[in-house]
Amino acid sequence: MCISFHSLEDRIIKRHFQGIVLHPDEVASNLDDKSLRNQAEKQIRYNIQTKQIIQADHDELDENPKSRSAKLRYGIKL
Repeated sequence: MCISFHSLEDRIIKRHFQGIVLHPDEVASNLDDKSLRNQAEKQIRYNIQTKQIIQADHDELDENPKSRSAKLRYGIKL
Protein backbone atom coordinates (compact mmCIF):
# COMPACT_ATOMS: atom_id res chain seq x y z
CA MET A 1 0.00 0.00 0.00
CA CYS A 2 1.41 3.37 -0.97
CA ILE A 3 0.26 6.94 -0.52
CA SER A 4 1.72 9.60 -2.79
CA PHE A 5 1.40 13.36 -2.57
CA HIS A 6 2.92 14.42 -5.93
CA SER A 7 2.40 13.25 -9.50
CA LEU A 8 6.06 12.21 -9.87
CA GLU A 9 5.80 9.99 -6.80
CA ASP A 10 2.57 8.51 -8.15
CA ARG A 11 4.22 7.60 -11.47
CA ILE A 12 7.07 5.83 -9.69
CA ILE A 13 4.62 3.86 -7.50
CA LYS A 14 2.44 2.95 -10.49
CA ARG A 15 5.42 1.65 -12.46
CA HIS A 16 6.73 -0.28 -9.47
CA PHE A 17 3.38 -2.03 -9.08
CA GLN A 18 3.45 -2.87 -12.80
CA GLY A 19 6.89 -4.42 -12.36
CA ILE A 20 8.83 -1.75 -14.22
CA VAL A 21 11.94 -0.75 -12.27
CA LEU A 22 13.93 2.18 -13.61
CA HIS A 23 17.49 2.96 -12.67
CA PRO A 24 17.98 6.15 -10.59
CA ASP A 25 19.52 8.00 -13.55
CA GLU A 26 16.49 7.19 -15.67
CA VAL A 27 14.09 8.36 -12.97
CA ALA A 28 15.77 11.75 -12.95
CA SER A 29 15.32 12.10 -16.71
CA ASN A 30 12.05 12.39 -18.60
CA LEU A 31 9.76 9.57 -17.40
CA ASP A 32 7.43 9.80 -20.41
CA ASP A 33 10.13 8.74 -22.88
CA LYS A 34 9.04 5.50 -24.62
CA SER A 35 12.64 4.28 -24.96
CA LEU A 36 12.90 4.13 -21.14
CA ARG A 37 9.90 1.84 -20.99
CA ASN A 38 11.53 -0.48 -23.53
CA GLN A 39 14.77 -0.58 -21.52
CA ALA A 40 13.06 -1.11 -18.14
CA GLU A 41 13.55 -4.40 -16.39
CA LYS A 42 10.58 -6.48 -15.22
CA GLN A 43 11.00 -7.59 -11.62
CA ILE A 44 8.56 -7.79 -8.72
CA ARG A 45 4.93 -8.28 -9.70
CA TYR A 46 1.83 -7.21 -7.79
CA ASN A 47 -1.83 -8.07 -8.10
CA ILE A 48 -3.08 -4.48 -8.27
CA GLN A 49 -6.30 -4.18 -6.28
CA THR A 50 -7.24 -0.67 -7.43
CA LYS A 51 -8.03 0.06 -11.07
CA GLN A 52 -7.95 3.77 -10.31
CA ILE A 53 -6.37 5.75 -7.52
CA ILE A 54 -8.31 6.38 -4.33
CA GLN A 55 -8.58 10.01 -3.30
CA ALA A 56 -10.17 11.77 -0.36
CA ASP A 57 -13.92 12.31 -0.54
CA HIS A 58 -15.72 15.58 0.15
CA ASP A 59 -16.21 14.84 3.87
CA GLU A 60 -12.49 14.21 4.34
CA LEU A 61 -11.62 17.38 2.41
CA ASP A 62 -13.87 19.42 4.70
CA GLU A 63 -12.12 18.04 7.78
CA ASN A 64 -8.58 17.99 6.35
CA PRO A 65 -7.97 20.28 3.32
CA LYS A 66 -4.36 19.07 2.94
CA SER A 67 -5.61 15.61 1.99
CA ARG A 68 -6.65 16.87 -1.47
CA SER A 69 -3.27 15.89 -2.96
CA ALA A 70 -3.07 12.41 -1.39
CA LYS A 71 -3.50 9.42 -3.71
CA LEU A 72 -3.70 5.81 -2.54
CA ARG A 73 -2.74 2.71 -4.54
CA TYR A 74 -2.54 -0.80 -3.17
CA GLY A 75 -1.73 -4.26 -4.40
CA ILE A 76 -0.82 -7.74 -3.22
CA LYS A 77 2.72 -8.96 -3.86
CA LEU A 78 2.77 -12.18 -5.89
